[in-house]
Amino acid sequence: MFKGKKSFFTELLISFLLILCIPTITIIIFLWQSNKIVEKQILDIENQRMNLYVREMEEIIENMQEVCYSVYSTEHIKTYVSQEDKNTLKAYELRVRALDTLQSLDKIGYYYDVFVYHHDNRIFSSRYASLDASDYYATYYNASIRVDEDRRQDFLEMLDESYQNLKCHIINEGSDNAYFCMTMGTRASSNPWNNYTICVVMEIKHLGELLEVQNSEQNGVFQMYNMDHHQLFSNDSGSYSIGISEVDKQARGTWVEQSGYMVQVRESKHVDNYYVYAVSREVFWGSLRNLRIWGYLGVGLCLVISFIFAYRRARRAYQPVGNIMRQLNQRKDDNSEQRSKSEFSHILSFMEEQEKTLKEKAKIAREWFLYGLLEGKEKDIPKGISENKVIFNGEQFAVCAIHAEVLNAKMMDLCSFVVQNVFEELSEGIGRGYFVGCSQTRYALLINLNDPDTDLYPTLQRGVDFMRDHFQIILSIGYSDCHEGFEAIPEAYREAQEALRYRFLLGCGRNIAYREIRERSMGYRNEEESKVYMLLLEYIENKKENQELEEFVEQLMYIYKMNVEMSMEVASLFKNEIVSALGRIMEQCEYEKERTKKELKELKNSHTLSDFWKKLSEQISELCKCDVKKFVSIDVVKEAKRFIDENFTDGELSVAAIGKNVGMEADYLSRQFKERYGITMLDYISGVRVEQAKRILKEEKISIQEVGERTGFLSSTVFIRTFKKREGITPGKYREMVKAEKEGSQR
Repeated sequence: MFKGKKSFFTELLISFLLILCIPTITIIIFLWQSNKIVEKQILDIENQRMNLYVREMEEIIENMQEVCYSVYSTEHIKTYVSQEDKNTLKAYELRVRALDTLQSLDKIGYYYDVFVYHHDNRIFSSRYASLDASDYYATYYNASIRVDEDRRQDFLEMLDESYQNLKCHIINEGSDNAYFCMTMGTRASSNPWNNYTICVVMEIKHLGELLEVQNSEQNGVFQMYNMDHHQLFSNDSGSYSIGISEVDKQARGTWVEQSGYMVQVRESKHVDNYYVYAVSREVFWGSLRNLRIWGYLGVGLCLVISFIFAYRRARRAYQPVGNIMRQLNQRKDDNSEQRSKSEFSHILSFMEEQEKTLKEKAKIAREWFLYGLLEGKEKDIPKGISENKVIFNGEQFAVCAIHAEVLNAKMMDLCSFVVQNVFEELSEGIGRGYFVGCSQTRYALLINLNDPDTDLYPTLQRGVDFMRDHFQIILSIGYSDCHEGFEAIPEAYREAQEALRYRFLLGCGRNIAYREIRERSMGYRNEEESKVYMLLLEYIENKKENQELEEFVEQLMYIYKMNVEMSMEVASLFKNEIVSALGRIMEQCEYEKERTKKELKELKNSHTLSDFWKKLSEQISELCKCDVKKFVSIDVVKEAKRFIDENFTDGELSVAAIGKNVGMEADYLSRQFKERYGITMLDYISGVRVEQAKRILKEEKISIQEVGERTGFLSSTVFIRTFKKREGITPGKYREMVKAEKEGSQR
């Protein structure tokens, strides 16, 4: 290999460089490839964290949406805000009932406040407030009673916006007492007195705590923005902010590098908001530190080994005979053909890996395009069809919303892959199907139909049966009517999602057509205020002495006319009332807050009606083990008596108002009061008023009408009738009798 004419050091240098070349290149390629693998693993982990944050945030928004809808559907709240004159007794009773409803929602949801803003610039809320809007803002949401004019104006403009959809806001942005607020309002009515806005408010600090429990080792920053790119929430202390710009639109669903950060953007399913998750590049380099150290050690080891082999080879160059014999033996044993095959296999393997990566990226891009079609957010549809190689044979479309329940845990990772392949293949018989993965167990199937009159049920049922029998995967499918045109695809997707919601009533493993549920009644049969709280309380106090649990649950079903023919709106109202009543009883039984929250959440998340009844029965059985009566303290009854003694002059004083003041159901408080004092609350109120009237008649010379007004009677007629009933004589005769006694004693 070497000529004898070269010096020893020249041969040493050439040998050293040649021997060092191959391992150095190998290490560089290894480091480069390893860097890509580690980076992909980190992105996968951060993507999972992003999914956890988004899932928790969407659940919070969905719960707040349910609270808004529940308040908006409550009849006595609607009746109260439509009252032009809110100073009547009827309006007062309606307000008491409305505030009771708001307070029960506040306790169950652990929100800071739930309030209703009427567009005559008045507010009533779960925090016992019924104030002017600016005073309310100063009292509850501002650091100082002196209202900052700009902040107050922002607050009023937020509440006074003309909209019908849900919106998220931040109250007191930038201050220590900032709040996350969801509003829902309407101006659809021609009557301006029916216009009002519902607000559900949560402390930003509490919201941050809910999100932080998802990830104890936080690397990234999770932020929330509205459509105007205004930040609503951040789980970071404020050291930096990642805003949304036109450039960020390419990051939706994928990761892009921007200003030293890896950024991903998601859109909310419930409101027009964005979620932004950013991870500093330092996270990646910190994770690659050990890999780089091993790379440096490898390069150093190559240097040492290369120098040793180069030195030995240079020495052999000066042994011509031995060197020639060695080269001849090497040529004889060298299998160059085998080495060429090995190098070709390596190159082929690398090309296959690159092709697989490109196909995966193309699949993700196509799914995002299809998801944009379903949500109605894709603007240039022809361009998206050509870029993503989507083929449509016509403009007849139907959409299926699919929910999967995996019975075999081993199939969880393969569930999406199996469902996609099965249903895309089945769709070939009726058209062309495109699969979209919304989450790990939620999917959508966009079907381009050949015939608009095609019945989807047989095809979908084949898929449901096949998945259940072969893979132990239970599928619930809601499917839309056939629609024409690309612009109708979002409407078809909405119909499919609405149909899938009815698996709560119809059960899992069903194919539910939108045409079967769209004519269902929206009426709520329980016109009066629900008595479910009192029914539950009485049953738990009796501890099954008079009624079996199964009969009691059937009684609740009868009250609400619960069956599979009802609409989901009515079912949601019923479920919210049951959960609210259970929460109040758990509070009386001194359940821990975390336990109450967990058990009520499990009850609300029941997939089917039968599952809901099962969990409800189990929870009632647990509550029967508690002694609810012992929490109805004698001090509460005494507090009710003290409240009557101090406020008997109020002409609108009622049992409901007293119960609200002491925090107890009015009917239940009445029974406890009579059991304690042997007299009803109304009789006690009348007695206190009459005794006070007797004192005034003795000491002051005012008219009978004025005496009645000062002691809380609504009219002189009522005063005279009540006085005569209790004392046997009229107030006038009583005054004459007292006067005669005084004159007789003076003589």
